[in-house]
Amino acid sequence: MLMYGLKRDNVGLVVEHNIGYGGLTGWNILKPLNSINSVEYHGIKINNTELDQLKDRTNENIIVSFYASKNLLNTYPHLLKKLKQTVKYNINEDDSDGNSNISCFSSIYHKESIIKVIEESDVERSSDTKVEPFKLKYGELSDNIDTSLFPSIVVLIHGGGFVLGDRFTYDILLKRHANVLGDSPNSSIVVFIEYRKSPKWKFPIPLEDIIISMAWLHSNALEFGLNPNKIALIGDSAGGNLVVSSLTSCFDIQQKNQEKSIKFCKWVDSVKYIGLIYPAICQKCVTNSKLQTVKLGFLNWNAMAWFEKQYQSSYIEDHFDWRSQPLLTPSNILKKLPITNIVLINKDILQDEGYLLYEILKKLKVLVSVRIFEGFHGIYGSYLFKGGNEAFIWINEGIKSLWSKKYL
Repeated sequence: MLMYGLKRDNVGLVVEHNIGYGGLTGWNILKPLNSINSVEYHGIKINNTELDQLKDRTNENIIVSFYASKNLLNTYPHLLKKLKQTVKYNINEDDSDGNSNISCFSSIYHKESIIKVIEESDVERSSDTKVEPFKLKYGELSDNIDTSLFPSIVVLIHGGGFVLGDRFTYDILLKRHANVLGDSPNSSIVVFIEYRKSPKWKFPIPLEDIIISMAWLHSNALEFGLNPNKIALIGDSAGGNLVVSSLTSCFDIQQKNQEKSIKFCKWVDSVKYIGLIYPAICQKCVTNSKLQTVKLGFLNWNAMAWFEKQYQSSYIEDHFDWRSQPLLTPSNILKKLPITNIVLINKDILQDEGYLLYEILKKLKVLVSVRIFEGFHGIYGSYLFKGGNEAFIWINEGIKSLWSKKYL
């Protein structure tokens, strides 16, 4: 059992940061693990839900959705045309919240890298075009193109314990981000990555899905009419885990394998900002906030253990892989993170591990800020809770402030 705490008053069990294990390469991007998808499940019931049923509902595709405000599309008239031509799936409808100012375009592709064309009637027709998401479909970026004239990219990676969450459950939040970031002078499009979920798809599949999707997005950004050189990543809870892990995994690949780095990880150099919202970055760590909130709220210690069980692979070495527990990332890799803002909630089981990450990054000279808001886990972006709304404003102001700097 790994035990962590913080070196501050009334908090702390063990205070030193483990620099990580490093060197483990047992995942599909570096070498195939065909048996990773053959884990057996036994219909364990949790709250009357069969794990087998949950597995059957898991999406077989990776889905990348683009959320653009009406103002953004008016400001960049090429954007609508490019997204329609390239992504081929358009949703533009009145929503239950009365918001009809957002257009959503979703690109759906399999792990075999086949883009499907989906009609709004949900009738599926095959595409004869196979797209390699790791290659530039539309040619190399031209030195003559001024990419600063294009919108920046803000990618949201969702939480849900690696088990729950999709573009529908995050729809209101995505549209709110798109409105705020699309209507600013230095506007951005919001991109949502819907990775494959546990328990069917265990570690490292969701992590690889993020890396693959970011490589695909970055490679084709210019064809979409987007700026591939200005990317921000936002992740809540498990999504915060994947934000850190995807970046640090690519930093590790860059050090070890130039060919893999070019294929999968060119995008990391374009990430200028990350926003971590109550990140779940060390499921095996025991902190005071976990002990104090063991019976508080819907996200308690029992729930954390259940989510981790769904995500963890059957390989024992993966249980000690820092890529599944990014707080344990080796310091020489962790120090490469870009500007980082961390949102913590005062009545959240994840508060202490998030604050510990802040302390570690500060010691490593990363440009990092943290704010603790009033509330509980899961309130980010909600108008109903002051803390959630204030956290949303802080994250967006950080992005807009950074984009306004002329040297980027």
